[in-house]
Amino acid sequence: MPTPPRGGDFDIQQVTTQLEQGDFRGIWHYTVQKAQKYLLSG
Repeated sequence: MPTPPRGGDFDIQQVTTQLEQGDFRGIWHYTVQKAQKYLLSG
């Protein structure tokens, strides 16, 4: 499995862990954060 470039990418492992814990608010926050960073970077 190729390693994704660092920086603005989605950490699927973190999301999976949060899903297992039922931390949907955490996932939402993380997703919004990544989206904002992505949009701001161009």
